Amino acid sequence: MNNNKEVFIDKSCSICNSFSEYIQNYSRDIKVSSTEMLDNDLYSLNSIVFKSGNSLFLGMDAIVEIIYNWGSYYKLIRITKILPNSFNNLVYRLIARNRHKISHLINTKAL
Repeated sequence: MNNNKEVFIDKSCSICNSFSEYIQNYSRDIKVSSTEMLDNDLYSLNSIVFKSGNSLFLGMDAIVEIIYNWGSYYKLIRITKILPNSFNNLVYRLIARNRHKISHLINTKAL
């Protein structure tokens, strides 16, 4: 069984980079790479991608799986599974499509 764990994020996005810092702090066994390293089919999805062993998680499912693996109270992230998948995906897509604008607003307000 393949136990390699790797997450692919948009390195040009400050929100994504912040999440990758959390991943590196809480998940020492997950390698963080750029989405540019993905094949064209996965890259074109414009989504965070998490590969864990032989499993592939995209978008909100990837985020939930990564955070769940941090253990302790982080396992409560799975409570999002009681919400409809369509709702979770809608929220994720909304943030993902606007991540550069949101990053810019956050950085501007931090000044």
